[in-house]
Amino acid sequence: VRGSDANLRHEAVAGIRKILSVEKMPPIQQVLNTGVAMDLINILRDNRTMSKTQFEACWALTNIASGTSADTAALVKMGAVDVFIAHLR
Repeated sequence: VRGSDANLRHEAVAGIRKILSVEKMPPIQQVLNTGVAMDLINILRDNRTMSKTQFEACWALTNIASGTSADTAALVKMGAVDVFIAHLR
């Protein structure tokens, strides 16, 4: 996710999204514990990032937000709401 190769970065972000997309017991807390949520937010902030990678990052973040209220609050504290709003404009 933090690498400079755009294709590898996309694959990593898509992989995180797929991990978070499982129906039963997605590992939201484990993903939050890795710190990768901030990386996903930063991907959305970076206008140079491929749009398909930003799409995957957004999807992964919404999967995190669909967890517990504490999971959602963690994203709010990281500034995800402002980033989502910016992408809606």
